[in-house]
Amino acid sequence: MARLLNIFKFLLRLFPGLFSILFGLLKFGGQFTRYTGKLEDLTSADSPDMVFLFFRYSGSYIYIIAICQIVGGLLLIYKKTSLFGALLCLIIFTNVMLINYNFHFSLALVFVIALLNLSYLATLLFEYKKFKNLLIYKNEN
Repeated sequence: MARLLNIFKFLLRLFPGLFSILFGLLKFGGQFTRYTGKLEDLTSADSPDMVFLFFRYSGSYIYIIAICQIVGGLLLIYKKTSLFGALLCLIIFTNVMLINYNFHFSLALVFVIALLNLSYLATLLFEYKKFKNLLIYKNEN
């Protein structure tokens, strides 16, 4: 039974970690090039196009997000660093989920990202003791 739980914990870290890495790599591949209009045409742009234009216009900001997603995914895969990876990914993907929801992207995409966030939370719960020790300072004197 303990072996099955360990396999489950590993898969709970592996797949979301790989998704996080994939989402980060997509940003280097031109993920935000969908809107091809000009700034003068913004009155006809829909909400997702505005988000894509913002991220495309922001320059290096999108690469900072991409690097954080890749690093978070890599940290999540390895057991010793999974706590920090889960925290980083939870922060990043909560923001991504809120952007996707509030700017009217596909609800299926919002649902997938919500599932990813649940997996990050589950990883934090499995690492509860380490997480608690990280947050609570104990004075040994």
